[in-house]
Amino acid sequence: MSQVPYTELCDVDPMLDDITVIARCISTWHSHAKGKPNEPWSLDVVFMDPQGNRIQATIKRDAMSKFAGLLEEGACYRIRNFGVGENGGKYPLLPHKYKINFFKNTSLTRINRFDTNHNGFKFEPFLRFSTRCWTEEEAVDVIGTIVSIGNPKPFGSGQKLRTVILEDAEYKKKDGYDESSCKIGHYSPEKTVVTTESFFERSCKKTVGAIRDSDAETTLVVFAKIHKIHKEHGWHYLACRRCNVAVKEQAAKPNARFKVIVRVIDDTGSASLVLFDKMVHNLVDVSCAEILNKPSDLDMDGFPKQLNRMLGKKMLFKFLFSDYNITRNSHVYQVKAMSADLDLIAFFKKDFLSEEVGDDAVTPQSVASSSKPKLRYADIVPFDVDEADVVVGSNQESGHTSESGGEKRSLHDIVNFPIPDELYTMAGYNRTIFLYGGPIFIIAILGVLYLRISGEEEFQEKKRTKHATFRLWTFPVIVDGPFGIVTAAELIIILIVVVYLIWALSIYAIQNYSLIPYYEKQGKRNVMLKHTGLRFGSIGLICIAFLFLPVARGSILLRLINIPFEHATRYHIWLGHLTMTLFTLHGGCYVYSWYLENRVLTQMINWKNNSIANLPGIISLSAGLLMWVTSLPPVRRLNFELFFYTHQLYVVFIVFLAMHVGDRMFSVIAAGLFLYMLDRFLRFFQSRKTVDILSAKCLPSGTVELILAKPEALRYNALSWVFLQVRELSWLQWHPFSVSSSPLDGKYHVAVLIKVLGNWTKKLQGHILSAEDGQSDQDGLIQPNLKLNASVEGPYGHESPYHLMYENLILVAGGIGISPFLAVLSDILNRIKDSKPCMPRDVLIIWAVKTSEELPLLHSLDLNSLFPDTKLNLEIQTYVTQETQPPLEAGEVHNYVSSSDFSSPSRSGISTLAGTGSIMWAGTYMVVPTIGFIISLTLLNVFYINPHGVSYRWYKGLLVLICMVASVVIFGGLVIGLWHLWDRKTSMKEIARNEKNTDDVQCNDSTTHKGSSDESFVKSIKYGQRPDMKEIFGTMAKRWGNVDIGVIVCGPPTLRACVAKECRSKNFGRRSNNPVFHFNSHSFDLNLSSWSTKEGKKMEEIMLTGGEKTKWH
Repeated sequence: MSQVPYTELCDVDPMLDDITVIARCISTWHSHAKGKPNEPWSLDVVFMDPQGNRIQATIKRDAMSKFAGLLEEGACYRIRNFGVGENGGKYPLLPHKYKINFFKNTSLTRINRFDTNHNGFKFEPFLRFSTRCWTEEEAVDVIGTIVSIGNPKPFGSGQKLRTVILEDAEYKKKDGYDESSCKIGHYSPEKTVVTTESFFERSCKKTVGAIRDSDAETTLVVFAKIHKIHKEHGWHYLACRRCNVAVKEQAAKPNARFKVIVRVIDDTGSASLVLFDKMVHNLVDVSCAEILNKPSDLDMDGFPKQLNRMLGKKMLFKFLFSDYNITRNSHVYQVKAMSADLDLIAFFKKDFLSEEVGDDAVTPQSVASSSKPKLRYADIVPFDVDEADVVVGSNQESGHTSESGGEKRSLHDIVNFPIPDELYTMAGYNRTIFLYGGPIFIIAILGVLYLRISGEEEFQEKKRTKHATFRLWTFPVIVDGPFGIVTAAELIIILIVVVYLIWALSIYAIQNYSLIPYYEKQGKRNVMLKHTGLRFGSIGLICIAFLFLPVARGSILLRLINIPFEHATRYHIWLGHLTMTLFTLHGGCYVYSWYLENRVLTQMINWKNNSIANLPGIISLSAGLLMWVTSLPPVRRLNFELFFYTHQLYVVFIVFLAMHVGDRMFSVIAAGLFLYMLDRFLRFFQSRKTVDILSAKCLPSGTVELILAKPEALRYNALSWVFLQVRELSWLQWHPFSVSSSPLDGKYHVAVLIKVLGNWTKKLQGHILSAEDGQSDQDGLIQPNLKLNASVEGPYGHESPYHLMYENLILVAGGIGISPFLAVLSDILNRIKDSKPCMPRDVLIIWAVKTSEELPLLHSLDLNSLFPDTKLNLEIQTYVTQETQPPLEAGEVHNYVSSSDFSSPSRSGISTLAGTGSIMWAGTYMVVPTIGFIISLTLLNVFYINPHGVSYRWYKGLLVLICMVASVVIFGGLVIGLWHLWDRKTSMKEIARNEKNTDDVQCNDSTTHKGSSDESFVKSIKYGQRPDMKEIFGTMAKRWGNVDIGVIVCGPPTLRACVAKECRSKNFGRRSNNPVFHFNSHSFDLNLSSWSTKEGKKMEEIMLTGGEKTKWH
């Protein structure tokens, strides 16, 4: 029988198949699971072959019963059918790159002892340890006497540390020495030339700001600048002449050695490092003894002047982040080596691989063994050497991290922004707020100046253009689709967002793909999942930075770009869908990776202080998902109350998001959120005031008219909205209604028309009808003498009256949608009557109603008294969709015009504390709290965070949010108080000018004037048909020629889509002598923007008659 070929242990490699080895069992021991000392996890063995090569073997728990009885220390074995894996772990026992893994089918046969003098020991002298010159990578043996065994001390989580002191053959104690809070020692590498392999081997590259993210003992390398010397800790010590260990008592002829603690910085943070003798000597080119022998070299504080030579030097520092630093929360680190070699720095900068090793991670192989070291968890991080001299805040300020077990990645490591030195004086995370929020705040402040300079004066008629021109904001491009009606400007913005998403995801995907060679095969999927999830989360934060801007109703930004709140809500909806999609993918990637690692629950409840806290992220995401699901159109339409109440979870969402991402990344969204908080706080105060309802009438058409008191200083446009709450009906429900009166109808009142359809409006109608003092005239007009308590927010709308910017107008209304057009028509007629600037000269009204009972709505406007003879061409086309012929009493249609006198101011008018009010006060209200926010952050950092060493990331994120709230309440409240005093003073002046009504403002009973019908203005009333937009628009195009035609539509989605489609068709097929149709939609998009055209058809019969749109507080 031929002899079986054996493989030497040094040649064992995973690429070899079916190899056989013979080796002696040197030692065996059991490894235990953490916290379970009585449950062996594995059996580990060290084998040595006849040539003296050694290798480690591991036998898992499921195979221990088979091999435990066969293995005996000192016996020799033939081993077959085993696996070969990497020899990892924090402290590898042997330098071999691989280790043997036993399977259940592994063959272990005992053989005769082979002739060899190797017995497995590798003895080393004590001197090598005492001089700190040890450079080997494997475990060694010493011969000595155990002098003492210390008591167990707590070490880490659920562990204990026992100190053992040995004596060598000459009985010389080598027990080390602890001074202050840091282990000191002397690191003197024997090599004069430091190679890349030796410097970076078995170490992790980090930015200074990411040092504290480490949660296990590991060697780190950073590139930083020496910024300051801690003189308070001294600069030298006395050491033993033989071993350089610090002596506790005066010894015979001790040596003076440097020990200097310096503060180093890069563009991510700062840290304190301890430098010892030879390191300081190399930097200052003078020995410690030479300085001590020359007292003249010391300054007034007894500190060597030569040490100042170290300041400003940029170097690589290699140090140990030890268990001592973790357990004692010590943040002073002992430097083992340092270098200013340009090649080493270039290598550090080129392939910056930052790694955090967890409980189950393997130790990366040395650079010498592979050109691409395998890392379990790593990331490529850009690092700017030129920005290393930037002074930043404490090294506790690391960015948002993505963490799971052994992996933590800093988002700030992924994107580094160089910060100017002067920003450091504003402290810490203020710089991030300046970077992300600064542009928004600056635009808002400039917007205040622009609006103030442009003035709030009367509308000025613009010079008429010779030719019609297209405008991006009024050119409908997409009519049918998930976004509803999209104009050209909106399409451009959507495309920009899509391009950004594609670009960001592509760049991140390329970065992630480039990292694949650096991961172990078995860990690639998990790590890539986490990196991908981190990318989704970072993009989601950018989106949420703009999420709150559209719903800040009185925001200066919305006033600046002339987009009213009711239109901006659709942008909030779009951003909300995008943000929650990204955050769901962010959370899903992490949860799935935790599932693959079988630690979902432990990671979901993980709440670390100095790194990312997972549990707040889970809570925030859960709140966001609830808001997202209940805001979908089917749920929102069928159960608006559920949508409203769950949407209040945005407070939970924001609070726990701040604790999840920490202070720095939360600052990304601070500006938009802060502006929303300002608006919400202001609305709270405006809504606290009770507003007088001067008149409440029930019209025969099933419509309620409310006349609300307002001060003269409150300005609004004809196409404005108000949010109304009637406390007798509900303390929670708020409803938006279009204003049906013109600002020129009266200085002291504003009117709204409300169609009775929903529960709230029916209660309102019933309350009016059941009033005890109600009176009814012969025509059924009810004018009750009752008192209703109302609260009003607003008015909101366009900054400028855009309906006055067109010479030709087409107004398309459905049902109660005629209400805002009554205000528009009244505004135009009053302006022409009073000879005020007004461009419209041709007006076409297209009105579709359900039944002829609604026609009297149009007659509520006294056209006879306002209508000019020749200056306005008015045409009204009415369509009654559910009647085929006029009713018998059609000839007796009356004109119901309120002749009540509302010329006196009321003491309880609508509050002027509105974001759309006085630009001077609105601007002050925005600027003062913003400055206060910056000041409060600075004071917080100077007097609390820095002096007390606050480092908990979640807590610092919460502090930023608290500063935002405090700034809004304190500084914003101060401005609101002054604004309120000004408002009250102005109101008193108005009342003083009307002394006749100062005691008790009375409203005369409304009377009904029956006059001749306004049929002369209604060119046609068509029954049983809908308006043919194609025919109507074609006729107007021929009649008016090459002009700009403003088209304003107020109605259900199908009506708006029909009008937008016709505008698009006419504009795309336009000839040189044809007009340009400018589409404008006047609707509250919170309820309607996300309806598709098909869904709108189901609601058409209801919406053509109008109805209430509910908003809650």
